[in-house]
Amino acid sequence: ARKAFAADDVGTSSPTDKKMTPMEASIRVQDDVSPDVIKAARAELLKYRVSQETLQRLRDGLKLFEGTHSFHNYTRRMGADNASATRYILKFAPLEPVLVPGSEDQPETQWVPVQVTGQSFLLNQIRKMISAAVDHARGVVSTERVTQS
Repeated sequence: ARKAFAADDVGTSSPTDKKMTPMEASIRVQDDVSPDVIKAARAELLKYRVSQETLQRLRDGLKLFEGTHSFHNYTRRMGADNASATRYILKFAPLEPVLVPGSEDQPETQWVPVQVTGQSFLLNQIRKMISAAVDHARGVVSTERVTQS
């Protein structure tokens, strides 16, 4: 079977042997997954509710961003030595989860609002910080890694 990004793909000219991009890999996976599997997975995701433990880990992850830091890794085209990447965040915390009502064909979904108060923000900064905090809450990124970033 062919593997995405295989080292032996380099230098081949056949369209089926070329390096696969992430978008091409995603399309192939989507083509291989049946609608029934997608429907079942979606139903499970819609039933998910965040636990108090996970919410506390998210709270801890967001708190790591409070204070004055260089956020050069949370925007585009800025180096670590760029002083304009330094920002001050007064408060960054999740609020209580809310259930958004669904419709006849759409069940209700749970959302966790997040409140951030700070000086000013860089392009994509908030979205990328929330992503890092969610990864921290899921346990896939350590506190040290978030602090280093």
